[in-house]
Amino acid sequence: MSSKRVRILAMGTRDDVQPYLSLATHLKQEGFPVSVGTTNDLRSFVESYDLRCVTTGRPLQEVVRELMQREGRQNARRVFFQALLDTAYQLSENTDVLVYSSATTLAAPHIAEKLQVPAIPALTQPYLTPTDAFPAQGMPALPLGPGYNTFSYSLLDSLSWFFTRSLINKWRRKSLGLRAYRGARTPFVGQRQSGAPILYGFSPLVVPAHWEENVHVTGYWFQPAPQNWQPSRELEQFLEQGPPVLIHPGSMPPTSIRRIVRSFTEALQKSGIRAILIQNGVFPAEELPENVLVSEPVPYEWLLPRVSAAVHYAGSYISGACLRHGVPSLTIPYRVDQPFWAARIAALGAGMEPLSYRKLDAQTLMTALETLRTDQALKQRAVEVSKQLQQEEGAAAAARLIGAYLKQL
Repeated sequence: MSSKRVRILAMGTRDDVQPYLSLATHLKQEGFPVSVGTTNDLRSFVESYDLRCVTTGRPLQEVVRELMQREGRQNARRVFFQALLDTAYQLSENTDVLVYSSATTLAAPHIAEKLQVPAIPALTQPYLTPTDAFPAQGMPALPLGPGYNTFSYSLLDSLSWFFTRSLINKWRRKSLGLRAYRGARTPFVGQRQSGAPILYGFSPLVVPAHWEENVHVTGYWFQPAPQNWQPSRELEQFLEQGPPVLIHPGSMPPTSIRRIVRSFTEALQKSGIRAILIQNGVFPAEELPENVLVSEPVPYEWLLPRVSAAVHYAGSYISGACLRHGVPSLTIPYRVDQPFWAARIAALGAGMEPLSYRKLDAQTLMTALETLRTDQALKQRAVEVSKQLQQEEGAAAAARLIGAYLKQL
């Protein structure tokens, strides 16, 4: 057993944190004392996998609300980043190794410098490491060839540092007791060149690309449902009537919530399609028809083999889970990396072309749902992709890479 204490810094939604629980489980099996640092609202979720959880006293959302009340909504972006930086630091104390997620890339290299510990990026989206296969997320897809694609990562990294440098340097001085960062390289370029492996928790089948030598695309990080988890009797009875469609709308853009909810509600009422809708806090259950069961989040590894298709927001984790289980997808991406994953599902032939949430209406959704349920070629291709992904053991591979690197130190 290794004496090096590993802290996995994973923040965000349940779906954002889920893959890191698989990585933590495999690191634990490799003999590392491992803990997961996340926000307080996810403590019971982490502990249900028999993992040690380190949390802050209050959920991140509560800290953000308090800061906004004090400093005003016009400073919302700065307030959010300030809360993220402070929370990440609190979650990183008392560890020997920091393994960090996409959501904490702004903070983690500086925290590792303060704590004098190695930092290992473990990311679930292709983020900031250059490739000539496609441009960086958030950069336009221009017909300028591989050279532009590679350059776009340096440009995005430089722009990100330009807009966050003042805030981060103030935080370094005030909270970390460090001097302002004035290196010739941006902090993440420094991380890329540190010699630590950069781990990607998705499949090379889904994202085929050439990467720098220390970048490892391990395969997705999945694991079974917690041993003590049991579905509700209501959910079991609903599934006994036949495989429904899974609908997971995710965190919808605030300005479009009413229209999206209305489109889904009307489409489900008129079509009569049986569906399980994962509640995201905005769907009024009393307005949904009897053919729809509203459910709290359910482990995908248990649920997806029991559904016929899925409509979702194309986050990294749910996209990979649907691909792994051969479930054809209809995606409605909103932001950040979601359009990327939606496009990859369609390119693989395991899902339909994405729908634009800006143009979504009930009729468009009804037509797409009917195609999703009846297109046999789509289902067959989803199964073919699934067979290949089932052979990957991404979390185990990532844990071994971390172990091998730490042995060299």
